Amino acid sequence: MAEKKGDLHGIRLGRQGPAVHHLLFADDSLLMCKASKEESLVIIDCLRRYGEASGQVINKLKSSVIFGAKVSEQDRAEIKRILEIDKQGGDGTYLGLPECFKGSKVELLNFIREKLHARLNGCFQVAQRFHDISRFNQSLLAKQAWRILINPESLIAKVLKSKYWKNGEFMECGLGSRPSFAWRSILHGRELLEKGLLRRVGYGSTTYAWTENWIMGPLPRPPMYRMDAQVDLTLMVSDLLIPNSNLWDASKIRSLFVEEDANTILNMIVERHKPAALMWGLTSHGAYSSQSGYKLTETLTSLNSSHHHGLPPVEKMLWKSIWKLQTSPKIRHFVWRALAGALAVSDQLRSRGLQVDTTCKSCGMGRETICHTLFSFSTARDVWSAANLPLPPRGLSTNSVFLNLHHLVAYTRSRDITVKLKRSIPWLLWHIWKARNGLMFEKIRLSPSSIVNKAEEEAESWFNANFPEENMIQYQTLYNHQRIVWQAPPPGMLKCNIGVSWVNGSVNCGVSWITRDTRGKVLMHSHRSYSMVQSREEAELYAILWAIESMQTLRLDNIIFKTSFTHARRCLYHWDGQVCAPESYRTLNIINSKLQLISAWSLDYVLPARNSIASRITVSVTSNHLYQSYIARNGPSWLHQAIAEEA
Repeated sequence: MAEKKGDLHGIRLGRQGPAVHHLLFADDSLLMCKASKEESLVIIDCLRRYGEASGQVINKLKSSVIFGAKVSEQDRAEIKRILEIDKQGGDGTYLGLPECFKGSKVELLNFIREKLHARLNGCFQVAQRFHDISRFNQSLLAKQAWRILINPESLIAKVLKSKYWKNGEFMECGLGSRPSFAWRSILHGRELLEKGLLRRVGYGSTTYAWTENWIMGPLPRPPMYRMDAQVDLTLMVSDLLIPNSNLWDASKIRSLFVEEDANTILNMIVERHKPAALMWGLTSHGAYSSQSGYKLTETLTSLNSSHHHGLPPVEKMLWKSIWKLQTSPKIRHFVWRALAGALAVSDQLRSRGLQVDTTCKSCGMGRETICHTLFSFSTARDVWSAANLPLPPRGLSTNSVFLNLHHLVAYTRSRDITVKLKRSIPWLLWHIWKARNGLMFEKIRLSPSSIVNKAEEEAESWFNANFPEENMIQYQTLYNHQRIVWQAPPPGMLKCNIGVSWVNGSVNCGVSWITRDTRGKVLMHSHRSYSMVQSREEAELYAILWAIESMQTLRLDNIIFKTSFTHARRCLYHWDGQVCAPESYRTLNIINSKLQLISAWSLDYVLPARNSIASRITVSVTSNHLYQSYIARNGPSWLHQAIAEEA
């Protein structure tokens, strides 16, 4: 009550963190407040009420007061008089540790090392059980990291979160600015913890089968594939289950994975009623223990000293493909370094012993890993979106450089995108990295569109300089012989292409849709505008919602919705709110509920070239200020020729 009234103020380590007023240990209590007469009186009143309610009395002879260094002697005397406590603490010890930590931590805690050495010298059994004190220490610290991971609402987790990972996740955050000795120690324990974390499958729809650690060997790991298997790196664990059941698809599993791993998977119990979650893989109950952590350090030491096996075929193929990329040698070497983990991001520097802050300086969210820098950082995501590169159904991976580079390298050989885009892919990676360095060292922030333009210009210049004219013609013929156009829906279905044109939050955005049958005949089309739309993600969701509502109004069914939206696609595939902006939640809920009223539908991504008619309609809304909404039969008269050519 005193806190709610504002009569009592505790200690905060961060502006967003909880205020700590009291800590309890056994029969001792530590009360904290401002060094003022008013708050001292509040403390006395609280203790009096506690005594009246419990029948217990505070022993003031055994109590002491600890003051901050800036509290004057006059205030100290007044507060001790009010509290009726004469003893001033801070210089003694409590449970063998100093009451106040100040000055050099090395000198302060040096006596602990001396006591430990004295005890270990006289205790043969302890020395036999724990051969390496540093590994034993790390296993104990990993216990603290585990408690923070599984109890995010605990006091210690809230306090640390307010200082070190305000907007991110504990397992992804970096060292932070001016880290404490305790926080450095917890991160040292986290390094061990993450090596033993196993992903519980649960629904399976958020777990990648080939890249996430969801089966156990000596360590948690992904399963190994058969030599004759067709490896789809976007395969999810849910795809290995028989639809609408808790049973594994045994034939599919045995066709993909080596026999040992297939048997392991088939013996796993499917818990579809539970969400995917992290658990400790080295105990039967899934909870961390210091003993299992120490055993893990021994396992890691043994594995690191053993001989490494050769790379699997898919990994070998990617390494070879990187050296065959049609780009400059400098950029080929850069892509190779990205895959090898040899870029100088802070997370890699720390792994090599440099004591640096691993928090991303560009966004302040999460650790600056190679994957974060090239793919997950907001500017990188916007670059890949602005380049109109088709992304995997669930977007680029947030933790696997291999998975993302496998996708990009595959598209450098694809016939489904333009020659200009496939040539630019290596340069896009290079200029995302250069933009990061420019922001870090020169404080220059480039827009995603300028990064894309620069990459495309340099790619075009390099090809013009390195390919003679006759080879350029052959190159164009090789990759452009197949036109990318609209594709008709199967018999009995209608295709509804959806477009959006968003400029900025102060200009009306345009949305449109156009429906065609299996012969390419246009049935209906529509456009409308929305005002005060603050993001492209929000505009894309409004466009999808408008198309769905229109289909219901017109009583059209059996619809294949097609969009070229990258921002909305991330929301729809992670519609638990992990990726979307908060203002998108309500629109997502409405979209989901309205889709359930259509008996047969699908909502898929399509290349922009196959969605050109809908896009041209929406661009006319914003460029010509055609803000009036309408629904009309057939297609727009000014697009009849283009529609006929597509059909």
